[in-house]
Amino acid sequence: MGSSTCVEQRPKAAQLHLLDDLLAEGEDLEPIMVRRSGWRNDIWDFKAGDKNMDALLDEVSELNATDERAVAASNLAQVAVQALPLMVLEGQLYCRTGTTWQIMSKREFLIAAEENPPMQAVIHGFGGRSRSDFYERVTLQRSIQRNASDVQMPPSLIPCRDGVFDIETMCAREVRPDDYFFSCCDVPVEEIGKGSGEQFETFIASVSEGNPAVRQQVLEMIGTAISGYRPKNFFLLIGPKDTGKSQIMNLLRALIGSQYTMSLSEPNQLASDFISGSLIGRRLCYCPDAARVNFSQKSAAVLKQLTGGDLMQANVKYKQSFTFINEATVIFVSNFPLQLPRDSALEERLITIPFTTSIPKERQVPNFSRLLYEERGYIVGAAIEALKDLADRHFQFTRADSVTQVPTYTFGGSIMEQIARFVEERCQLDPDGKEYSDTLYQAFCAFSEESGGGSLSREVFSRNLKSIVKGLGPLHTSRARGYRGIRLRDDFPAN
Repeated sequence: MGSSTCVEQRPKAAQLHLLDDLLAEGEDLEPIMVRRSGWRNDIWDFKAGDKNMDALLDEVSELNATDERAVAASNLAQVAVQALPLMVLEGQLYCRTGTTWQIMSKREFLIAAEENPPMQAVIHGFGGRSRSDFYERVTLQRSIQRNASDVQMPPSLIPCRDGVFDIETMCAREVRPDDYFFSCCDVPVEEIGKGSGEQFETFIASVSEGNPAVRQQVLEMIGTAISGYRPKNFFLLIGPKDTGKSQIMNLLRALIGSQYTMSLSEPNQLASDFISGSLIGRRLCYCPDAARVNFSQKSAAVLKQLTGGDLMQANVKYKQSFTFINEATVIFVSNFPLQLPRDSALEERLITIPFTTSIPKERQVPNFSRLLYEERGYIVGAAIEALKDLADRHFQFTRADSVTQVPTYTFGGSIMEQIARFVEERCQLDPDGKEYSDTLYQAFCAFSEESGGGSLSREVFSRNLKSIVKGLGPLHTSRARGYRGIRLRDDFPAN
């Protein structure tokens, strides 16, 4: 019996899925291809190179039975890379959705191909083996192969929900075919710099006692996190309970997207075997409640790698390890100073942002981070301005403790008053006394915690201590640095 008769004797629904039967039986493809072409004439207007879909289907219909399966899949692969925004990066298929490129699984690709009109009719006729062959041939198309150097983008470009903002020109533009972004800031590009920032400005002024350096620090941190710049720094948001630290982090997480954020339960999770693999594709790595624990040597070493721009080894379960460079901004949130090992490199990279004033329960607004998110256009605009200024200063971050104004604490009294109380109650002024800086600072932190007070950086403590206690001399030994003329009282040793 001829192939034409075979096709016509089957129900129309069966005719749609006859391709693999025909190939298996060595029959002619022309009847089913002609039928499909006739039903879909209105959608075969897509161009693949110099050939439209009808031309490709004509080629398929003229093939010998032994070659039909391979060449049909090959022709459709050419159509797919023209019809869909695809690329293959390091062996993985990606598809661009809006501004960003997303990993596309085999199943997701085949579904997308079936939903694309130029390929729809032919894909419906493919069986499992033909579909797999089609997918494999798409991933081997030379025109969509990319390597890491091909997808490097200027760090001054900030991808947004529906466009790109360039901080060098301070202008927005549309997404281009040669843009390679893998995450984006969740703000419409036309909203940047617009709208009211009343909630944000009032909030920042309240929790920082009007310290302008804190506002600048917060904006520099946000700008760094949403951009492609990766300076060798990490951040600590520090302050007593209810000072709004988590509100800023909730806002930043919403801007970056939860799928691009990794949360640490405690600082030493950095030492876990698979933490590096979990950071692939992330833009934010933060510890929302950094406990008062000592960093292990391994955790400190990983933190140096994450913030140093070094090649790291990524360990992923059940996969071969590979190297990568971290792109996530690292932020810790805590009521206490970080217990880092003595390491000058880490100390220089740490940017401490103090939140000094607790907000009373009766003044706290439920879901306040949502109100901040509604002002995202204003906040992102302000963050970009801060980022541009930061880049002009070669990423010399603002230091809040460089401001002469002394912010106050809600437990009653200024920083200087709290340090003065510590000196009076826990220290002995003794011309022959001496104390190491670390020992004295840790004792102050313990005293402050017992008093229900806030935290402050080592630099702020040291500067104010020397202002309060006149005549302190320097102590330099092979072990550490400290002060002469003061020591801890015997009944209150360092914690």
